[in-house]
Amino acid sequence: MGKKRRIELKRILVGDNREELLSTLEVILKNWGYRVLVTSSPDGFTSMLNDLSPDLIIAGPTILSNSGIQAHLKGAKAPLLILQDSQIKPIRNLAGEPIDYPVDIFKLFESVQKYLETIPRKNIRIKVQMPSMYYHGNIPCIAEVISLSVEGMFIKTGSRIDGLDQVRIVLPLIGMQKEIELEGKVIYTVEPLQRNNYQQGMGIQFCRIDSENEALLQKYVENLLVSELSEHNDSENALDLSQLHSQPIIPTLNLLHPGT
Repeated sequence: MGKKRRIELKRILVGDNREELLSTLEVILKNWGYRVLVTSSPDGFTSMLNDLSPDLIIAGPTILSNSGIQAHLKGAKAPLLILQDSQIKPIRNLAGEPIDYPVDIFKLFESVQKYLETIPRKNIRIKVQMPSMYYHGNIPCIAEVISLSVEGMFIKTGSRIDGLDQVRIVLPLIGMQKEIELEGKVIYTVEPLQRNNYQQGMGIQFCRIDSENEALLQKYVENLLVSELSEHNDSENALDLSQLHSQPIIPTLNLLHPGT
């Protein structure tokens, strides 16, 4: 038998003097499946930059204002995300994409995907196990949501799914004491065959979602992500919610391990 190919995780170098921000970014980026190298030291940053060849660099102005580091970065191949700091003047002489502080986790995800993935995803998708309901015509059908993003969802159901193109979905936002009703387009179906463990379901894309429901759904997905990060963070690093753009309300929900 041939040797199994070793999969190398893509490396992200993060440098900033804000320890809580470093810790929070490390938890988030590791959850997304990357090898994360963090430092608050300019010397440590320079050493990692030169020795470890990161695939993406994320750094704040206290690190980037160092003239020696600027010289190294101008010769680096990795793209740069610049963490903003309202108390320090922005770095003008380096090419990089700004990341606002506190960090918008959705924009961070989109930026990381853009630079590191061959087929980037724009939306965070969370694996869950939660009840839902959809309508087959005027007939309500019970379903279980398996994955959820702000753009769509995958549901598992024992009810009929044949002939469905458009569906109306009722989604309880557990932990937020709210319920939203959404319209969706069926993108694909999974038939109850042996290769699918005799389970059936539908991949649904949300459509014609109004701004209020969109905001609620985005808040809910963020809540799920933060809950997932908190539950499965087995490192010594803490997730500091004050480093994020909004302050999620963590719902009580049966979450699965993160997936792609």
